[in-house]
Amino acid sequence: MSITGRARQIAGSSSAPYINNTLLPMASHAELYFNPPLVHPSLPNYLWLEAGINFGVFNDDPPSANHQSTTQHLVTLLQKSGISWKTYQENIGGADCPLVSNGLYAVKHNPFVYFDDVTDNGNPNSANCISHVRPFGELATDLANNTVAQYNFITPNLCNDMHDSCAPLNDPIRQGDTWLSQNLPAILDSAAYRSGGAVYAAESRKPPSAKATTGQPRATNNATRMPRSTTLTNSAARSRPRRVIMPDSTGWGA
Repeated sequence: MSITGRARQIAGSSSAPYINNTLLPMASHAELYFNPPLVHPSLPNYLWLEAGINFGVFNDDPPSANHQSTTQHLVTLLQKSGISWKTYQENIGGADCPLVSNGLYAVKHNPFVYFDDVTDNGNPNSANCISHVRPFGELATDLANNTVAQYNFITPNLCNDMHDSCAPLNDPIRQGDTWLSQNLPAILDSAAYRSGGAVYAAESRKPPSAKATTGQPRATNNATRMPRSTTLTNSAARSRPRRVIMPDSTGWGA
């Protein structure tokens, strides 16, 4: 989730009953986080998450200013290895490649459209982009039909990712907690998750943390979270389980 300085406010908060009472008891979470200097805007964190580097980007400008030509990033490496991927972005239409922010959709929380090989060099009609970057509303159907990809990246909108304060709750933490309580159970109850899936929740803002749940409850442990794409790439290549990243999105990539 994109919590902008709220990470420590979530633990024990009455605004986050689902996170504290349901998710944390079944999850492992990291509290020691390596935070590269000057990456506090959202986009540099998302580029780190996808490519293991921020390419010298220290702002939240759109792909027209910050697009990258490299093919050395997670989803392309997955795709070349025959591992399917998809990102579900809340508040996009799905008819084009969403290269600019619109309403509650923030392009800075969608790292994939910053890579030229995903968007066919910034083409809003890119078939590759459109097939992989889908509206969040399609996730429920894909879960029910067991047609989700092996790697899935979910980005809530600016209200549901704890980024902004929005009516009617006007409480960013409660907004995100409510959204998770309404949407995460469908993932955890799905055949894809039960057959070896894992959910990773990432936060992009200071002070950040990360949490992970797998098909079996695990004890809490403290570890340093390094947002390196290679770790997940290697894991997926070995066993090919389905992974769900929910960031601000941060990236819950939130």
